[in-house]
Amino acid sequence: MICIRTLCIALLLFTNLLISAYGDALRTVAISGQSAIDIGGGVVFNGFSDHVINDKGQSAFRGFLAGRGVIGLTSSGVWSEGRGTLALVIRRGDFAPGTDPGFKFSDFLQISLNNEGLTSISGTITDIDVISSNNDNGIWLHNAATNQLHLVIRSGSVAPDTDSGVVYSRVGAPALSDNGAVAFGGTLEGNGIDNSNNRGIWSGDIDGGLHLVARKGDRTPSIHLANEFDDFSGVAINASGQTAFIGEIVDNFSTRRGIWATRNNQLLSVAERGIPAPGLGDETTFRTVAATSFPNVAINSLGNTAFLGILSGATINSNSSDGNASGIWSESQDSGLELLVRANDAVPGMELGVEFAGFGDPVLNDEGKLAFTAFLRGTNVDPRQSSASIWKGGGGDDLTLVVRSGTAAPGTQGDAKFIDFHGTTINKRGQVAFVGQIRGDSPDSIGQLGIWAENESGDLQLIALTGAILDVSDGTVSDFRTVSSLSFIGSTGNGDGRPSAFNDLGQLAFTARFTDGTEGAFVSTLVAIPEPSTMLIAFAAFGPLLCRSYWR
Repeated sequence: MICIRTLCIALLLFTNLLISAYGDALRTVAISGQSAIDIGGGVVFNGFSDHVINDKGQSAFRGFLAGRGVIGLTSSGVWSEGRGTLALVIRRGDFAPGTDPGFKFSDFLQISLNNEGLTSISGTITDIDVISSNNDNGIWLHNAATNQLHLVIRSGSVAPDTDSGVVYSRVGAPALSDNGAVAFGGTLEGNGIDNSNNRGIWSGDIDGGLHLVARKGDRTPSIHLANEFDDFSGVAINASGQTAFIGEIVDNFSTRRGIWATRNNQLLSVAERGIPAPGLGDETTFRTVAATSFPNVAINSLGNTAFLGILSGATINSNSSDGNASGIWSESQDSGLELLVRANDAVPGMELGVEFAGFGDPVLNDEGKLAFTAFLRGTNVDPRQSSASIWKGGGGDDLTLVVRSGTAAPGTQGDAKFIDFHGTTINKRGQVAFVGQIRGDSPDSIGQLGIWAENESGDLQLIALTGAILDVSDGTVSDFRTVSSLSFIGSTGNGDGRPSAFNDLGQLAFTARFTDGTEGAFVSTLVAIPEPSTMLIAFAAFGPLLCRSYWR
């Protein structure tokens, strides 16, 4: 009896320690009406956007302000927990470092936060007399260790690796790697610049400088056809500083896309029009890749890529009823490009006659696992109610269904079912998070949006839902509010340098607006997985007690 009682006490203490390690399921980072951190003086938070998180559980966001003395030029700022606690990085109307005196930030367009606490800011600046549309934006990095904000590049400045007199007229929002490097697209003007050579991609860091990766008008480093770059999109960079992007080429007056990446300091072709599609024989080739409306290239820390490919060949057709013209390919360290799944393939785990009809761009984690949306057709598939789905697989794993439209939405009441998905994200542990749209019998449920994520077992958990109640209090007294809208930064595998709101520990950052007009920035730990160190600490604390109890 003593042994059993002691064992129960030990297990209870062990469980309590784990619960403490998890923390509360929802952490309120900031909420409207709260005094704005590092500003004070009657200035409060009034709204939030661009809430991101790193693998240390630190988050950053763009905050909007109200209160004493707040005007348009001072009405927003960027806050980050990169230094360990929430602190102001920069406020609209503050001096823009690296520029001339009098130049102030006028807006912030995109922020990101890496695992070293570096916060990247894409912003615009203003000065009544000097600033023009050709020199009013740039990229800054905030170093948490030194609490310094540094200018990386600004429009109007000299563009590296170009001729004398060539400057940026615009720089795009950057991808930010864990080693502090950035990659971005830019538009040029100046000596010898016209529409044939006015765009490019650059990468680098503050210490080593920036260098040109590719430029419009340059010959592509093709493995099949020699063409010229015409445009760029989907820029990504991994922790090793390898850059990947989607390049557009013009061939016989038609525009096609390809994927290129830097490897061993060389720009190489990953996939492009005209090359044989791996897994389908030499007669079936890529017609284009990354064919969605807003394409992104997926890359991980190993330098592997993944993409959606569109096919051409004698056996290829694009019919909606039985087309086989699209597929998902990914790279592995051992075997190069491999076909993961293709339109017209039978859908695993479903009744005979259900096929894949098409796909969205995949995201790729650092273990080589992919997640992607897929559209289904065939037996008992209703195009309006049960054709959308999310899958994960690769990296040695079989394809697994994450969620499908027409199925019950976990955590909701009544008969609410999924009807659509977006923002698919996969972390290093293989957990998938997404924004889902649901519909039920109640008129209020039509078009409801929610955020779901997989727990350690792969079961979907509801994080937040419009129309539902959320307790925004971190204290002992509850503060319930009804959610009217949600925002989640997704569509990444966390190895591509893009902003992410779902880290590799399973912590998820989001913003919510409530029916009373208030807003908040939150971090959910509902599907977070304890670090191994937590388990070791718990065992070290209570393992001896368990052993002593057993031998008494």
